[in-house]
Amino acid sequence: MTENDLYEQYQSAYRPLHSTETALVKVKNDIMFAFDKGHAVLLLSLDLSAAFDTIDRQILISRMSSRIGVDGIALQWFKSYIEDWTTKVEINGKSSQPSRSSIGLPQGFVFGPIGYTIYTLPVRDIARQHNIFYHTDADDIQLYITFDPKKAFSLDEALKSLSSCVVDINTWMTHNRLKLNEEKTEFLVIGSVHSLCCLGNVTLNVGSTVIVPSKSARNLGAYFDSSVAMPATQPSSFESIQADFIHHNNAKHFRIIVLYRPPPSKKANFPLSTFIDEFTDLLDSQALFLGNLIILGDFNVNWGDNSTAHSRLGDLLMQHDMQQLVNTGTHTSGHVIDLVITRHPHSLILSTTTANFISDHCAIHCQLDLEKPKYIRGQVTYRKIKTIDQVKFKQDIIASSLFSNPVDPLINQYNNVLRVLLDTHAPTKTCSIIVKPMVPWYNEDIALAKRRRRQLERRWRLTSLQVDREIYKAQRELVKVKFNNHKANYYSDKIPTAMVDSFSDFFREKIIKIRDNISLHTEPYADPHVEECEFHQVPLTAFTIASNQEVTKIIKSSPMKTFALDPIPSAMVKEHIDVLVKPIAAIINRSLTSGHFQDCLKKALITQVLKKQSLDKNNLNNFRPIYNLSFVSKVAEKVVVARFNAHLTEYGLRDDFQSAYTSFHSVETALLKVHNDIMIAIDNKRAVLLVLLDLSAAFDTEDHNILLHRLHFQFGVQETAINWFKSYLHNRTQSSHISGNL
Repeated sequence: MTENDLYEQYQSAYRPLHSTETALVKVKNDIMFAFDKGHAVLLLSLDLSAAFDTIDRQILISRMSSRIGVDGIALQWFKSYIEDWTTKVEINGKSSQPSRSSIGLPQGFVFGPIGYTIYTLPVRDIARQHNIFYHTDADDIQLYITFDPKKAFSLDEALKSLSSCVVDINTWMTHNRLKLNEEKTEFLVIGSVHSLCCLGNVTLNVGSTVIVPSKSARNLGAYFDSSVAMPATQPSSFESIQADFIHHNNAKHFRIIVLYRPPPSKKANFPLSTFIDEFTDLLDSQALFLGNLIILGDFNVNWGDNSTAHSRLGDLLMQHDMQQLVNTGTHTSGHVIDLVITRHPHSLILSTTTANFISDHCAIHCQLDLEKPKYIRGQVTYRKIKTIDQVKFKQDIIASSLFSNPVDPLINQYNNVLRVLLDTHAPTKTCSIIVKPMVPWYNEDIALAKRRRRQLERRWRLTSLQVDREIYKAQRELVKVKFNNHKANYYSDKIPTAMVDSFSDFFREKIIKIRDNISLHTEPYADPHVEECEFHQVPLTAFTIASNQEVTKIIKSSPMKTFALDPIPSAMVKEHIDVLVKPIAAIINRSLTSGHFQDCLKKALITQVLKKQSLDKNNLNNFRPIYNLSFVSKVAEKVVVARFNAHLTEYGLRDDFQSAYTSFHSVETALLKVHNDIMIAIDNKRAVLLVLLDLSAAFDTEDHNILLHRLHFQFGVQETAINWFKSYLHNRTQSSHISGNL
């Protein structure tokens, strides 16, 4: 077959260099070519039921003779090979009676895959007759056809061709004793978001069967979705977020990517080349997007100063046929570092202007060529009660029949008269309003504060006075405070006070249950009281005291998280570190030299975090406890950890194969080590058994006595140092914290 080129070109599997991967690449490549032309794709994946087992052997022999040219003794050999096979089932040494089968090529036959390929050769002829792209992989058949989504007749012709092709294939299979597996048939309409939006509802009619397209489907071992989106790697030199919009009034599709590149610092010390390379990848990933593309944000590149950064970024944009639209300073320094980038020529952004500085950056206003979207509106009825002339209303009551001609039942007259008068003085009016989703904690207090904020903002923009700007900023902060307070009060009312104790008890009892369920082993290595070898290197008997400079450095590098029981916020500690460092260092050093960790520093507050927003909030198992410690406690811990790490490093006490919690031993290094070991084994013609273990509440179930025993004998922590660890671990307390309730 190879010599005479009889293999089907688009048949993958069962022969070298034609794997599932090549089939996947071929189909994906055809789809990408269609995208480049602005076309969309109809993809139908067909699957056969028991394909090998239902092959008609007589038809196969006939096809081998007519299509492949097998004749004479060779054909007689194949006839003898596939006929009169017997099968039996064997289980635990017991066998069934032999049975004969006149159909099928059971999987496991060496000739089976080649025979199936020959048997289904006519399928390609049917696909070609209907101008359908096709690719087969084992017993899976992919049929696809491209069309122009801008032309309605193009879609209709594509659906008609695909439907006719499937009908003919189904008819051929019926005549050849094969059957389509309808349950595994998948239909996809693949295209850009804009083109799919324009299509509306698309269905494929195959005879009397209507096939509705799926949003995604498993095909050739991979998942295809309607946009064939490919995952992108996360850049390291900048952060970005992407959102797609479709304007329903004129069906414009545009994508906005907001980007932030932090200024160079110790934590973000990425060279310009890294940013250029990663931004290039971002632009390349958007090459197939056919709609309007807008990239905006803080690039921290001074546009217009003729620097290297500006030149390289400008060249990059030119290569991708894009342009930058902001030309006036966006930072208080006068530099243009906030950019708005779009394709050239652009049809969406009409103009860009800069507004007043609220922070060290100014706002950039972009006027888009879009009609204002239509809001969802509702009808409300109301009366203008405050506009009623109360004197006139009173006069009309006196002049009414209620006084001049009272009748029974008087209550009905009373109601009717007053209702008529009210309708006269304040008739019911109907108003159309924009329906907005309600935030449950939004109330009149917040609404009034926001209204006042808007008034002050308008005044500041009108006068441009600094004093009006400061008043506006103060009101803006007040709105934030009110919003957060009402939100906290709302959830606080939702959670009964008794639930705080429930959380605390639950997290404590959870650990106890895990410990109780651990069966006690009798092996020597599991007994914490078995004597271990003495530590033969220099032990760690005491901690060196911390200098004011060291404590200052630790505090300045610590995050500004405040413990509920801290006397002042951690931000204020940093603000006044020059005077507070001395007492903080004294507290820490007294603890180090005495080997005693103060009880007031061993209190923890537990904050409950829902593991997933979709989980039931009434089930305590769905919450994860987050422990919060006092600021000084964490500073003291960092001082001790620095000394203990130095001891581990000096005497080589770290485990070489323990990743995490140590510099240069990350998840990436662990992954590389395991992957490298596997690759070496494969190079040596060996296989690998890999077991992945996970511990339940590992940190929370550590036995303090075993840990202290191990610190003493295996790591040489003795005397004052081991006493400090004992004091640190023992008599710790914890409380649950919910909206101010302990």
